Amino acid sequence: MPAAARDLSNPLPITQDKPTSIWYDDGMDEKKLLRQARKFDAGALATIHDFFYPAVYRYIRYRLGDSDTAEDLAAETFLRLLEALKKGEGPRKTVRGWLFGVANNLINQQLRQYARKPLEELPEHLAAEDNPSHQVEKKMEMSRLQQAILNLSPDQAHILSLRFSAGYSIAETAQITGKSEEAVKALQFRAVKALRRQLDQ
Repeated sequence: MPAAARDLSNPLPITQDKPTSIWYDDGMDEKKLLRQARKFDAGALATIHDFFYPAVYRYIRYRLGDSDTAEDLAAETFLRLLEALKKGEGPRKTVRGWLFGVANNLINQQLRQYARKPLEELPEHLAAEDNPSHQVEKKMEMSRLQQAILNLSPDQAHILSLRFSAGYSIAETAQITGKSEEAVKALQFRAVKALRRQLDQ
């Protein structure tokens, strides 16, 4: 009998390299995993959470620079997966592509909320350059980097976060985003160039 399914609506960061679920193996078949997840198989749901949560969390935190918001949005991403599965919807081919698509949409919604707030109401990390408590050089540099990432186009930030935060290869990033490898390389090149230009100012 599989273990009881964990509460995916409130996931915590996972630090282990590989999940312990009985469904995990080095040649994990995402289509098979999805078939079982649609049946609400406890092992399949646990594998999806354990295997993909760390990368989704890192991706969101890289984009927004706020660990608390990243935890909230990562939890919401997996909650939406459960809701979609209950409706007979959700991913059809790739779990990670669907999850990162949802996470990207949630990030864009969050950024639109930030844009409507005055500076003093923004999270501390976004208002850091005008905050006298941020005197430590390392924190200032991180603040500048986070602000520079926020100034990238959505596509550039999406690609950069998948590549350097979630740690996906060019080929994997292309599969997740549905873009060609050449398009991913071009977006990455433009994103890095834009970051350098902003940080050199």
